[in-house]
Order: sequence, then structure tokens, then C-alpha cells
Amino acid sequence: MKLNNSLHNFLDIDSLGDQTPVISIVGAGGKTTILFSLAASMAADLSATIIICGTTRFTLGTPTPAVWSFTDAMNIGITVPPPGTIVVSNSVDPGDKGRFSPLDSRQISQLAQLRQVAAVLVNADGSRMRPFKAPKLEEPILPDSTTHMICLVGADALGLPITAETVHRPDEIRLVLDLIGLSGLTELDSTSISEVLVRTYGVIAERISCEFSVVVHKADYQDAAEAIANALTETSFFSRREFPIVLSKKIDTHLVLSRW
Repeated sequence: MKLNNSLHNFLDIDSLGDQTPVISIVGAGGKTTILFSLAASMAADLSATIIICGTTRFTLGTPTPAVWSFTDAMNIGITVPPPGTIVVSNSVDPGDKGRFSPLDSRQISQLAQLRQVAAVLVNADGSRMRPFKAPKLEEPILPDSTTHMICLVGADALGLPITAETVHRPDEIRLVLDLIGLSGLTELDSTSISEVLVRTYGVIAERISCEFSVVVHKADYQDAAEAIANALTETSFFSRREFPIVLSKKIDTHLVLSRW
């Protein structure tokens, strides 16, 4: 296990030459925290604009950058100076639940083509504030230009009952468990968490040929986080799909990270 302070380095997100990284964040258990922390990490290292947006409605995290309309964002460096980090939405004001409106795949591709933009970070999945989910067939809502998929799981998911009160999309979770012979399972263990993530999000990432990684958030639940990380390592080995696994926990306003 290695320690570092740069989230994008942990996740093996490097420069793609002429292609701007479009990083879709999916799953449950800390997407907003990771989204805004990743933006801050990349903005500190790169001398260009980092854009945060969503293909689903999303809320702001911290630190909170300015919110720009898509039209204004397309003029970065022309009529306005390039900022470090901005949130881009089709509604500059949040809705009644404090959420901002999504962009479509075409808009995200256009933003990624701007010379001043170093990366576009996308909240591409909904989870209703649950620590774990499996996607429905039409989820996640990935931009066509996605180069990286970061999958989130909360360490506090370990041991939860597989019910609508505790996890998101329990029926989809059970479908995966049925496929691997765990149909009688009523609570999430580390193996079921790992298998669900890799057999859904991991397969999707492989299908669209984007890079895949997993962040186990809320690693202050240390035993649970390490159990999930170990299970992910085993699943990675037996499925022959290698991917970065990062443990994270929030202390005050900062993330403490470790690469498993």
C-alpha cells in the first residue's frame, strides 16, 4: 500500500497527449466528495481549466467553484479569462433541491475540445445518498467521450441488508448475485460488493474501452474498507482485469488517501 497526496496520480490519470481526459464518476458512497477533490488535485498540478459537470442532476461539493452556463464556458479564453476550476450547468441557479442541471454528451465533447481545458469531470450516476448501488440497464449515463471511469463504493456498505432502505437498485444487485450463485445472500459482504462492481461497471468500462478504477470511500471504517479492497484485488486477479484501487477518507476538508 502506498501513500500520496495527489488523487489523480493515485488513479493513474495521466495526460493523454492531444486528447483531454473526460472522467466519469459512477457508483455510490462519496461521488461528490471525490469529484470536487479530484478537480482540486488536478487544478493544483495543471496550468489549465478543470470543468466539473454532470449527465445527471448534481449538487456542489467543496471547495465550491463558480457556476457557469454552457454558453459562457464555450467562451473560455475568448471573452473571459480561463479560470482554474468551474462548474458548468445548463442552469446557473440550482433547482428546488439544490441540484444543477445536466449536460448532454455533445456538450461535454465540445467542452473537452477547448484548448484551455485540461480535464472534464462528470457526475454520471445517481445513488440517492446510498453507499452502494448496481446500475440499471440505462445507467450510468456516460458521455461518448469518456476516457476514464471512477467507480465509488462506501466502506459503510459492508454488512448492509440488500433493501431499498439501505442500498440503491437492490433488484439489480440481486440479479448479479443470482448470476454468481449468491441468490440467498441478504447482506452485503466484501465478495458480493466486489463482484457487483466489477461485473457491472467494470464490464461497461471494458466495453467502451475506457480506463477503470475503484475508490473505496469512508475508509475510516478501516476493517471494512480493507476487506472490500482485498476482495477487489482478488476479483481483479481472477477476472484478469487489473485496475487501481484507492482507499479514501475525509478528515476535516482534506482527503487522506492510500493506493491498495
